[in-house]
Amino acid sequence: MSVSNSFSNSKSSHKANCVKVAHRGPAAGPQGRRGVEHTLNASTDAIYAGKGLGEVFSPPTSAQRRASSFYGAERTEESQTEQTQGGILCNTPPCHDFSAMKRIYSNFDGLDISFQGYFPADEIEKLKWAKEDAQKQNGDAVAYLGASQKPVLVRKTGVSPYAYVFDTGPDGATWMAKRTEDPTEWGIRVSVHSLALALYGYEGVKTRIKAFLIDLGAFGGLLERISRVDFCVDFITDHFTPNPKNFICHSRSTKRGIGQIETVDLQTVERGGEYESVMIGKMPGKQVVLYNKSREVQVKNKPYWWKFWGLDQKTFTGQVWRVEIRAGKHEIDKWPAKRFDDFESKIGDIFGKLLDSTRYVVPTSDSNVTRWPESNLWKQVRIAVKEGLDSYSSGVEPEVIKQVLRYEVQERYASQIISLIPGLAVALGMEANERGAVMLFIHDYFNAFAEDQPNVLEEKFRRAVERLVFFEDDKQIVVNPI
Repeated sequence: MSVSNSFSNSKSSHKANCVKVAHRGPAAGPQGRRGVEHTLNASTDAIYAGKGLGEVFSPPTSAQRRASSFYGAERTEESQTEQTQGGILCNTPPCHDFSAMKRIYSNFDGLDISFQGYFPADEIEKLKWAKEDAQKQNGDAVAYLGASQKPVLVRKTGVSPYAYVFDTGPDGATWMAKRTEDPTEWGIRVSVHSLALALYGYEGVKTRIKAFLIDLGAFGGLLERISRVDFCVDFITDHFTPNPKNFICHSRSTKRGIGQIETVDLQTVERGGEYESVMIGKMPGKQVVLYNKSREVQVKNKPYWWKFWGLDQKTFTGQVWRVEIRAGKHEIDKWPAKRFDDFESKIGDIFGKLLDSTRYVVPTSDSNVTRWPESNLWKQVRIAVKEGLDSYSSGVEPEVIKQVLRYEVQERYASQIISLIPGLAVALGMEANERGAVMLFIHDYFNAFAEDQPNVLEEKFRRAVERLVFFEDDKQIVVNPI
């Protein structure tokens, strides 16, 4: 699997270096997966705001540094190298030799998808019984689902608005289901485990998801809606300590070309006076995370990662650092890339833009931070994304995808109709090969309804226009949504 996008280092102009940064205290590690952010020490909250475009966010004063646990007990003024660049106080430790960092792994690391449809009543009943058992025993309960009687672990509680949550195993996914029989409702959701993506890749995971839906006999059009995707790149190094101030974050621009300051969420985790993770951004928007993956593997007991890295855990004395880029629902909707086809043609562009908007640079004496060179680390991340997603890039910009949106709406309605026609045919006593007769019945039935209840039909069209108001300048989408 590989994304073809000529990711230039300056595809977008970088007009601010995290101009306004809100620090919310040491976060609970880089595991902000699924959009859950944790703050361990709210008392250390501070806001470092730049005074204009192109400024680096200001580090705390000496008094602030001594008073705040943000820098940790072992971090002292004497251990810092402070200098003034362009009239702004900067903290610039000796530059790390990024050439010593070797890329050892890259792949998709997270994937969340919702489906329009629902699981049949008999499968929901199994989940209900298992959930009751889980509540009684205060722990996950086993259920056997589908024609294959696949074992799953059902949790004792749901996650709103899903009544049931169950897991298909470490190399599978967490599934969520609503108790509904409405084919237009988004009644199914899946959050793929990183191990599944590491083992089977994106294509393999997609195939497994579709097979599982078929096995359980899911009803409805089963239109998909991708709401989150993560991609990771792992590097091996002897020792590395990131500097949060070396991240340059893109600012939004107005139509007049005047920079508009964008608030950036910055979260860090320290251990022994050194940063172990830096997280920039906020889900369900977009995030970039740089963290000590080997440390996380040890703490969370994930020994299988050593196999993927090809390293001997017993003899390895270095570190593995991960750069993880995450696109949430809001970011995906901008393009849009909610459908599999759209996602596969645009994901390279999405991640490429994300790497443009947030960069890790090497500070110089130049007072204009936009001219600071991009670090070799970030260049390698770009290469990894390009090589890993080459077939999933189209070069299409979000501003020119209105037609794609239109086709998406058409397909959603058509999919719902197709899912209902077989049931109608059976109810009419027709066979599968009598498609013409079924369509003739629908044609006659619709015309009769229009003649008998014209006001009702007109009201239905009016409501459809309201639902699709963003297509108001394209009447075809309303008149002929199929």
